[in-house]
Amino acid sequence: MISWVAVYLYGLALTAAFLSLPLTKKGILIAAVQTALCVALQFWILDAFGSHAVEMAYPLICHLPILLSSVLLYRRSLSSSAVALLAAYLLTIPRNLCGELVALVWTASCAKDITKIIVTIPLLFLFLKLLTPVMRKILLRSSREKWLFLVPALVYYVMIYVTSVYTQAAYHGSFAVMSLLGTLLCLCTFIYVFMDYRQLAEVSELRQKQEIMDLQASETALRMEEIRYTQQKTKTMRHDLRHYLQIIYDYAAEGNAAAIECYIHSIQGEIEDTVVQEYCKNESVNLILSSYHGKAKRQGVELSVSAGVPQELDGELDVCVLLANGIENALHASYGIEDAKITVECNRYAGKTVIQIKNAYQGEIKFADGLPVSGREGHGFGTKSIAALAESHGGAADFSAKDGTFTLRAVM
Repeated sequence: MISWVAVYLYGLALTAAFLSLPLTKKGILIAAVQTALCVALQFWILDAFGSHAVEMAYPLICHLPILLSSVLLYRRSLSSSAVALLAAYLLTIPRNLCGELVALVWTASCAKDITKIIVTIPLLFLFLKLLTPVMRKILLRSSREKWLFLVPALVYYVMIYVTSVYTQAAYHGSFAVMSLLGTLLCLCTFIYVFMDYRQLAEVSELRQKQEIMDLQASETALRMEEIRYTQQKTKTMRHDLRHYLQIIYDYAAEGNAAAIECYIHSIQGEIEDTVVQEYCKNESVNLILSSYHGKAKRQGVELSVSAGVPQELDGELDVCVLLANGIENALHASYGIEDAKITVECNRYAGKTVIQIKNAYQGEIKFADGLPVSGREGHGFGTKSIAALAESHGGAADFSAKDGTFTLRAVM
């Protein structure tokens, strides 16, 4: 029973680490209650039906609750939860193999279980250090890519239980040999997945770079559009200046001061449309914010901005791309909402650029692995690019939706 409890905690810790489950008081309490219930149930089945019954029921009383809690309580996707759980299960094979090999030399009945208990903590720390970063990156891939790991791991899981728990097929030969074959299968599976992951990582990196370049191109096009719009307005006003003066002269000749005041106000409004507003000391950030101010105004959306970044800004282009992408998404979400308002904050704290964008939204926003999922065809890559940009500068991005307000926070 001590060995069973040890392997349960071993698998639970690996699964939680792979899924990046938060190490909070609530998370620890959930894990403690879950472990206590699992152990109590194992003891009851052991007392009522024997140890073999515990082994047969193990997937239902141990593995299934871990899978369901990660999906229902921590909102991880089913594919990610299954991959993390099966990876943790495969990593119990070296632990079992150590016990089987020692049992060949040390013939005491408790030799195998004592060995398993002893090697549990060293193997746990080893795998947490070596495999957690890789597994977390694998779990960020699409569901189709995660199936590359899921299928062989699931086949092995089923094979072990069918041949050694629910039937006695594995016991016709040496179980140590079976464990060795299982270890080789485990090793081959991880090698296959890691090699494939390297290729997928390269493709994903190229795709993210392409997305960022597309965003930069869109941002540049938007700048050019606003510049052309401003130039056209300025050219028109310069061309019409003498007409403006003539109209003002005619009103003055008539002594119509009210008409003159009204006409001057209308001209001032047109002049303001051609001015790049100064939100901060950084020219590029000002251009982006001014461009979207005009776009939001034409869409009927109020854009409130608070910016305080210096003239010289590290990662200036990436900050502009992130702002452009975030505000563009906010404008899409605000379309059709009456009295829609977007709030943008871009400031420097402790050497980092902190960006927060809030906007109203309609309907329901779905999240997958912490990122909002777009239901629009050809969209949904922007949030991934925002997260990638923030991480490339040693920061992070967070997305949340509550009470009709969507919030993007990014530190970079």
